[in-house]
Amino acid sequence: MTPLRNVSLHGTLTLVLASSIAACIGSIGDGDAAREKDPGAHDGVLNGDPSRGDPKAAGALQLRRLGGVEYLNTVRDLFGEPTLAIDLPPDPLGSSGFTEAPLVSDTTADDLRGAAETLAARAVQSFDSFFACDTAKTGEDACVEQFVRRFGRRAYRRTVEDEEVHALMGLYHSARTTMTYGMKDAVRLVVTAMLQSPRFLYHWELGAEPLKMEGDVARLSPFTLASRLSYFLWATMPDDALLDAAASGALDSDTELGKQVDRLLKSERFVVSATQFHTEWLGLDAHVSKDPTLFPEYGDAFANSAREEMRRFVRHVFVEGDGRWETLLTSPVADVDATLAKLYGVTVKAGADGFGRVTLDPATRGGLLTRAALITVDTDASQTNPPRAGKLVWSKILCKTIDPPPPGAAASFHFDKGLSTRENFDKLATQPACASCHGILNPIGFAFEHYDAVGRYRTMEGPHTVDSSGSYVSATGTKSFGSVVDMSRALATDADATSCIAKTWFRYAVRRLETDKDVHSLEGAFGSFKASSFDIRAFLTAVTTSRTFRYRALEAGEVVQ
Repeated sequence: MTPLRNVSLHGTLTLVLASSIAACIGSIGDGDAAREKDPGAHDGVLNGDPSRGDPKAAGALQLRRLGGVEYLNTVRDLFGEPTLAIDLPPDPLGSSGFTEAPLVSDTTADDLRGAAETLAARAVQSFDSFFACDTAKTGEDACVEQFVRRFGRRAYRRTVEDEEVHALMGLYHSARTTMTYGMKDAVRLVVTAMLQSPRFLYHWELGAEPLKMEGDVARLSPFTLASRLSYFLWATMPDDALLDAAASGALDSDTELGKQVDRLLKSERFVVSATQFHTEWLGLDAHVSKDPTLFPEYGDAFANSAREEMRRFVRHVFVEGDGRWETLLTSPVADVDATLAKLYGVTVKAGADGFGRVTLDPATRGGLLTRAALITVDTDASQTNPPRAGKLVWSKILCKTIDPPPPGAAASFHFDKGLSTRENFDKLATQPACASCHGILNPIGFAFEHYDAVGRYRTMEGPHTVDSSGSYVSATGTKSFGSVVDMSRALATDADATSCIAKTWFRYAVRRLETDKDVHSLEGAFGSFKASSFDIRAFLTAVTTSRTFRYRALEAGEVVQ
């Protein structure tokens, strides 16, 4: 990887301006075979012992482009328009299990150029407030330079170097003279160019300063660290307070860094990132459809209500609540509107926004696994899908892998309508080609059988009494349960599950799989997680202050200046 400080800004401006996994029956997964095994992942269950790793090591800091959510949040903050909408293609899932924007190609360059042109044109519509300088008093060139430095500091997320200012001023002068643009349009062109610059589009906030090496690893620059913190905990650019802390060198202090992390975690903006984490982790944004004859209430409005309930639940746990893994898995607190109140069988006194706080029956609802947003994406159009639900728990909450079905496993299976869903899948698991997968996944997925395809609680499936008992295998043996509520309580204290959620949040933080060089940092952070009674916020704080978050390994062939 070539550090961006070695890329010519003149060349950059010229360039940017010119240019299911098959089951034996149905689908049991997200179809991402590349993530069925994690060859680069840290093996074993975390125990909080940092002596397992090298305290001087740090993992890689990969070159990443702003993802779609990050881009949208960033331009909203950059231009001060919280409802701004920009249409960009969705990002694919990366090896970490979270979305990863591809590096700029011809296609994405066209998309990003169009977005930049739209944003810049919109910004200069309120030119006086956006430009914020009196040219009659200060002079045109001086005002433009002030704007470039002020806007550039926020867009590039660091102090703009003099060489960069010179290049952007050159573009402005060319627009004013060669292209005979007025001042407003010349500024618009400069903003368009800045929004297409790698300095804006990529997570690599380097200026001209040389690397600060400590042994074999480089300490992140204050601005790089500030952005890494902000995009991890807020999914957007650093605010002025964080940029000021970076500019002053305050982030070099463990105390000041801790204060900034605490501030970010307590902000409502953290809800945005935490919601995005849970959405991508659990696949809650998947587009699903339901049989309109069986489930006439389901549609876009229903799905939006369910997602909003999940967002509010995440907020309740992480901002209002104790942030604990157990609370996330077991709390019966919910914020629902009339649609979900009817589904859950509760009465709600809704506020002006249509939602109100209720406490669901803890015998039937507890934590995120019992919410409509999750259940609807892990069921079929007309019925439940135990192996799919089981795979969610097995892979996402226990971090276990499962091999793809063997050749011929997708042979025709006749679903017997005279049997219950459970009886059909029990029968399927007896087939030799299917037993290896379904023998693991079915007993977990049966926990969800008390909920129909839209998440309504039921005790009967037609003429059949629902049986939601099952089991799963963890590091401490086989765990049996009578329902998904029982299973959630078991998962709340399960060593595999607490280790898995820690690894998953770590992967979200660094957007890659953990490696041997991350073990000391990961185990140390898990120790803090364990000591806090598994408060996820304590784990996130420990990650952001860890060696692997504040330093990086050098890339192969990278030259240290």
